[in-house]
Formats: sequence, C-alpha cells, structure tokens
Amino acid sequence: METKTLYQQIVKTFIEQGYQQSVDKVNELYSQDKISLVQKSKMISNLAELGMMNRKDKKKFKKKDL
Repeated sequence: METKTLYQQIVKTFIEQGYQQSVDKVNELYSQDKISLVQKSKMISNLAELGMMNRKDKKKFKKKDL
C-alpha cells in the first residue's frame, strides 16, 4: 500500500478515534511489516504535532481534512 494512502488512514483514525488509537494503528502496521521504521517514526512525529494543536486549530484541521 502507498505511504500517502496509509497516512490518510492514520489521520482519519486520529480524527475519529484520537491520538492513542492512531498510534496503536501505526504500531500495528509496523509490526505487520507494512511500513518501515522510517515511515513509522515520521507518522508518529506527525501525529504528535497534530495532538499538540490547540482546540481551535484542530477544529480547522478536521474541517479541512474531511
């Protein structure tokens, strides 16, 4: 599967279920050898940035992404 598609799935999981579930999904993909360690670390880093957004920015991001 393409990295962009996987990242979009992870962001969708973040929006719908939250940070911890999306991190668990990334770890699951890594343990199944569907993504590399570099891809995993980039996705986790991006999720951390999304998780640290304030409420106003998260709301804008969710509207833009959906």
